[in-house]
Amino acid sequence: MKPLTMSLALTSNPRSQPVLDGEVGFEGFEVIPSAFDKPGELFWRQLRFSQFDISEMSLASLVITIAAGSREWTPIPVFPQRAFFHTRLLVNNDAGITAPEDLAGKRIGVNEYQNTASVWMRGALEDGFGVAPDKVRWFTGRPPLLSHAGATGFTPPPGVEIDQIPAGADLGTLVESGGLDAVMKLGGGTEMNPGPSEAELLSRGRVRRLFPNPVEEGRRFYAETGLYPINHVVVVRSSIAAEHPWVPLNLLEGFEEAKRLSTRRLRAAADIYLPTGEFGLDLEGGIPYGVQPNRPVLERLAELLYRHGLTNRRVELDEIFPSGTYVT
Repeated sequence: MKPLTMSLALTSNPRSQPVLDGEVGFEGFEVIPSAFDKPGELFWRQLRFSQFDISEMSLASLVITIAAGSREWTPIPVFPQRAFFHTRLLVNNDAGITAPEDLAGKRIGVNEYQNTASVWMRGALEDGFGVAPDKVRWFTGRPPLLSHAGATGFTPPPGVEIDQIPAGADLGTLVESGGLDAVMKLGGGTEMNPGPSEAELLSRGRVRRLFPNPVEEGRRFYAETGLYPINHVVVVRSSIAAEHPWVPLNLLEGFEEAKRLSTRRLRAAADIYLPTGEFGLDLEGGIPYGVQPNRPVLERLAELLYRHGLTNRRVELDEIFPSGTYVT
């Protein structure tokens, strides 16, 4: 029998690096791996062209496609990227922003409105500081043809003002010059002009962090909510999962092994967003994969997507991760 071989694309991150390096494989099939430094580019390729059989995917964009009736992708409860995204907000020193509440009425730049990091950031601002999405003027950095929104057909919800930054501009330079009041500056993306890095912006002294101590704010958020926001998920083409129903479980087992290896190697390294030891989480196994350990986080994201007008209904967790497909 001819061996099953599939294309696989992941972002470069420690939790799944053993898979990209070929150190960890999957029982029953082989993969041809591709590594991406820019998550937004990978997700755009998948949403627009379905280029790879297995890939990392924006969790928000995946749920949006499910709400719209698409089941092209079967998600595996593997979550390679997590962070407290609202702690990444940078503000212009002259914008009159001294506290998160001051963001109401301001101009905030994001890679795009629908990406998962932006969803979590808006939820933290609304629930923790009373800054609702319709109280802010939003500016997006990715050009429409290269955006998740362009690939999924997203349109702004009523009452929310979203503008595109000018061609050739970038979020970092705009917040530094005062063209924007704040930005959530994330690396990578599919911006044609990514501009200065977060470190460069901070070193030049015209912008600062909204939260001077991101780790402290992450601890506060986690203590109050119990949530460690999930950004990315792994998906496999649904036609493959239907023909080979054992593939999702074998993917989950392989990624679990990769996480165990990487976690052991990184135990001594501090996590800027969540020092896991201080929260009593399992250092040996790392932050858990699987649906049940992450149910509160996944349900909150689905609720935020509906609340913020990104889905026309609240997508239930059993729709995202159908029961019986794999161990959850």
